[in-house]
Amino acid sequence: MNNLKIRSKIIVLLLLLGVVSLGSVAYSGRSMKSIDDHYSALIDHEDKAAVLSSRSGRVLMAVLANAYSLAFESTDAGNAAVMKELRDNQKLYLEQLDEIARLVPDIAPQVSSTQSVVRSAFERCAPAIDQAGSTTSEAGTFAAGVALKKTCEPTMLSALATQRQLTEVLQKSSARLSDTLSGETQQTIFVATAATIAGLVVALVISFLVSTSSISRPMAEVTDAIVRMARNDFSVTLTQTGRSDEIGLLAKSSLELRETLVRAREIEAQAAQQKQEAEQRRKSDMQKLASSFEAAVGDIVRTVSTASSDLEVAATSLSRTADTTQSLSSTVAVASEQASANVQSVASATTEMSTSVGEIARQVQEASRIADEAVKHAEKTDGQISELSEAASRIGDVVKLITDIAGQTNLLALNATIEAARAGDAGRGFAVVAQEVKALAAQTASATGEISAQIMAMQGATQTSVMTIKEIGGTINRIAEISAAIAAAIEQQGAATQEIARNVDQAAQGTTQVASNITEVNRGAGETGAASSQVLSSAQSLSQESSRLKNELDRFLGQLRAA
Repeated sequence: MNNLKIRSKIIVLLLLLGVVSLGSVAYSGRSMKSIDDHYSALIDHEDKAAVLSSRSGRVLMAVLANAYSLAFESTDAGNAAVMKELRDNQKLYLEQLDEIARLVPDIAPQVSSTQSVVRSAFERCAPAIDQAGSTTSEAGTFAAGVALKKTCEPTMLSALATQRQLTEVLQKSSARLSDTLSGETQQTIFVATAATIAGLVVALVISFLVSTSSISRPMAEVTDAIVRMARNDFSVTLTQTGRSDEIGLLAKSSLELRETLVRAREIEAQAAQQKQEAEQRRKSDMQKLASSFEAAVGDIVRTVSTASSDLEVAATSLSRTADTTQSLSSTVAVASEQASANVQSVASATTEMSTSVGEIARQVQEASRIADEAVKHAEKTDGQISELSEAASRIGDVVKLITDIAGQTNLLALNATIEAARAGDAGRGFAVVAQEVKALAAQTASATGEISAQIMAMQGATQTSVMTIKEIGGTINRIAEISAAIAAAIEQQGAATQEIARNVDQAAQGTTQVASNITEVNRGAGETGAASSQVLSSAQSLSQESSRLKNELDRFLGQLRAA
């Protein structure tokens, strides 16, 4: 049974139940067929014979009634008709008894005895019947009636009693057979029911034993093994693997499942370990990345912060230098105005020299004195212009430094943008700060460019002023020489006066040009001061943004290390 499929086992059990049911049905059918045949025989023989016997009794009564009817007939035709009916009834009665004997052979002797009694009665009644049938007179019919009453009626009643006994025998026999058949029917029903119940019980017991031993118990074993495997208990053993049915296949599959689950558990453990190692490596890599990022970007932030501080200091120095330049240019402007006034005085002196020689000597002395003062002022102005040139050079160096810082800041902002892009979403805020730092660096570069242009213009004007002042110094020296020459040779007064006038005009033009150049220097110094203020503001903004960049960097590194 273990090698049969479960469906085949169920079919075998169903066939067993079917065989039991078919056996019960076959037995019941055969028994009921036998009972039906017996009932049919009872109806066709005993019952029919009992009915014929009852009818035979009525026929005997009809024969007796026909005999009395003959006694009351007054015509021959009437006698003949009644006689014919009487003979027919006698014949019918005898035929019915023969039919009864044929239907129930077992009581044929009793039927034969009854026939003998009835025949004897017919014979004994025959004279009286003949007498009644042969007369039509009142006296004859009366005598025939008396004869019938005396001889025929007792005989016929005795025959009728015998007939009734036969009927009772037939009825009792029919009742006995009917009871027997009813008993057989009850017995058949009982036997069929008992056999069916017994067969069903046996079939159910066999089915229970087969299903328990071949299906449910092995299935429970396999199910228990699967449940234990589901609860991570892989120490199960199965004894049903040698079967060829579904349970054996399920047991084999369960063993394969156990092996698969064991391998899966091992793979899961390995995966968990690999995941833990990967998580540790990821955290280590994140720490390394944070450290390297902090080292790279931290240097950038510190460099930007330092550069912004240096830029702020340089801008402050530039602003102070611009203020100094503006102050010096104002002083030079005053000196140039004074020199211009002195030149005008010289011009007046040369004009007066043409009217009075005596006055010439005095004016020559005055001119010499004024020339000496002009030389001193020119030398002083030359020194101040030199200081202004040096200040402009220093401003140029500062502007170059600011330009270098702005370029380095721009490069640092670009590197910070690249590092923020590598960091992904976590470095988004850092990238925004880097963009703002880059924009400030661009603004600083633009402002330093404008400052450089202004300084170049200021240096050009300063060089021009230096040359002009040197020319003024030379002119004043020449004026001194001319004054000496005037003192030495009055005769050359006219020519010297003209030369002095010409030189005075040149000096006036030179002082005017110096005043104009000093004004340009003053304006350039003012623009330099404004530009330096803008650079200072940009440097301060850059310092603030570098601090913000450092804060964002610290926050980003904290998030990166916490991940």
